[in-house]
Amino acid sequence: MRFVFCCEASAEIGLGHAVRCLAVADELRDLDAEVVFVTASAGSLVESRGYRVVPHPEGDAVVLDLRNGFSRAQTERLRERGMLVAVIDDASDRRLATDLAFYPPTARALALDWAGSTAKRHVGWEWVALRRGFARRTARERNGRPTVLVTMGGSDPANLTSLAIRALDRLLDEFRPVLVVGPAFRRRDELAAQLGASHRGFAIEEDVEDMPAVMASADLAVASFGMTAYELAAVGVPAVYLCLSDDHASSAEAFVAEGMAVSLGHHVTVRPEQVAGQVSALLEDEPRRRRMATVARRLVDGRGARRIARRMLDELDGGRATFARTETTDGGETIP
Repeated sequence: MRFVFCCEASAEIGLGHAVRCLAVADELRDLDAEVVFVTASAGSLVESRGYRVVPHPEGDAVVLDLRNGFSRAQTERLRERGMLVAVIDDASDRRLATDLAFYPPTARALALDWAGSTAKRHVGWEWVALRRGFARRTARERNGRPTVLVTMGGSDPANLTSLAIRALDRLLDEFRPVLVVGPAFRRRDELAAQLGASHRGFAIEEDVEDMPAVMASADLAVASFGMTAYELAAVGVPAVYLCLSDDHASSAEAFVAEGMAVSLGHHVTVRPEQVAGQVSALLEDEPRRRRMATVARRLVDGRGARRIARRMLDELDGGRATFARTETTDGGETIP
């Protein structure tokens, strides 16, 4: 079967859409499906992972993970051509013309109106699509001096890295600061100057190949809300989140409600001293950090990409499973 992924990525919107599509694509490829991509903005990224970029969505199924493009009418035409259509975390009206839709349990997703749609919805932490390394239960390091990780996604369009550095420079607490620089980060000269003036010795991680291991080395993270938030949860790292938009701030509240993170809301209203205060409070409260980590790892198991891949294959097969399933004692699916 041939699956077509339509996604986008840029320094302005980040790499999250493409990264989670690649996560599902990898699972489908392992299940002997053919996978191609339709993307102008993420072409080099997907080609580096061994996938072809094609001009048009033609195949048995199409997965849409987009901000722009593909109206509802265009989506309906794909179904009329006999293609299975799925969307990932899509709030636009094109979701109403799909067969399958997958969402984390955020307030936005739970409030969507599906009147008039026959789409089958899947909403829950178990449907979060992450790279397969996050399904590996990486051993957490025990640090004599806590490690605080700063990670703002692949591009950090709002330069939240600078805000985090200014916040950590205010603290008197003892900790080891580690900074992840994403592949599409554009302010490297500015960052170098800021780090040169900092009184803390930041360890820098660039071109990270094993992000789960880097995250597992941290006791606490200051991060941009997005795919990074779900990755940190899967590894079990408590976090203080800064949000790029009001929509992200609303979604981050699902993490806060479950007790696995702190959110400071839309970054435009956040001051360095607020970030510093939250980081300091968590550094001083190890029992709370342990509770946050336990909840996060329980809710986000890192296997959502494989669940999505198998669910789509199952739907194409008319409900006849083409892969082995086992059951846990509570009736839930176990992903090997």
